[in-house]
Amino acid sequence: DKYIRAYCWNIGQNCCGGLGMYQEYQMDVSDASHWLIAHPHDPQITKSLPPFVITEAGKFFARKTYFTTRREKPVFLILFTLAGRGRLYYEDGEYLLSQGDVAFINCHYGHRYHTSEDSDGDWVFEWIHFHGQSVSLYYDMLFQTGFRPFSLGADLEIKPFFELLQPDFERSDFYSLCRRSHLVSRLLTRLADEMSLQHA
Repeated sequence: DKYIRAYCWNIGQNCCGGLGMYQEYQMDVSDASHWLIAHPHDPQITKSLPPFVITEAGKFFARKTYFTTRREKPVFLILFTLAGRGRLYYEDGEYLLSQGDVAFINCHYGHRYHTSEDSDGDWVFEWIHFHGQSVSLYYDMLFQTGFRPFSLGADLEIKPFFELLQPDFERSDFYSLCRRSHLVSRLLTRLADEMSLQHA
């Protein structure tokens, strides 16, 4: 198992007060897990970026001692639970994440998530870290009345998300960036649709 504590100083203007990012995690995950890191884009090829840029993605089969704690990371995070249960601590609340639940998190704010003590087997979840010019607009719209996870059940539109990302994740050409941006747009639009249904 891999335990890492990281302090990253001066990583950009998105860090409040210049304190920098803090991250701590224990990688108690099975060998079936995947963690993808996008190659930096070539500024000569991609003079302008698409609305959403994915920096990392993964599918974790998290065992009982898995956890992640972080703050002041200048990206957003989406967690989508496929099986088992996880617990999320965010915005002064505690949330149980079960199959079909999606959490959309601003990583600038402190948060922690781990495999729930009552999980029936591994907590299996897909995740993406991303940023972009339109992310804050979606985030503010979705949580006008406060943060909450979304419960989507067996949503066939979202479930294969990670599989759709894998084929060209290491490519940094503009077409690949646009394709990944489109996938994020679909996912955020699905969350907006769910919010509309809840308030209908």
